[in-house]
Amino acid sequence: MIDRRRLMALGAGFALAPVATRPVFAQAWPNRAVRVIVPYAAGGATDVVTRIVADWLSRKWASRRSWRTSPAPALTSPPPWSPAPIPTAT
Repeated sequence: MIDRRRLMALGAGFALAPVATRPVFAQAWPNRAVRVIVPYAAGGATDVVTRIVADWLSRKWASRRSWRTSPAPALTSPPPWSPAPIPTAT
């Protein structure tokens, strides 16, 4: 159970919290071109949706945008950190 002293301290803390904060000013963001990387092949549904969203964001932010489609090579080859295959008897 909360005693009277702790309740008064909590009340004072909540009352002074808005006074203790300082105003902040937003930074101009994004101040550079935004690059969107699509990890799937061009022309697919993911690419089309990404282009629509990137176009909407560029109009909203009034900034440049670029996107790059790069098919994921990890789907066709093992990642570099994968263990070496176990040798078998031939």
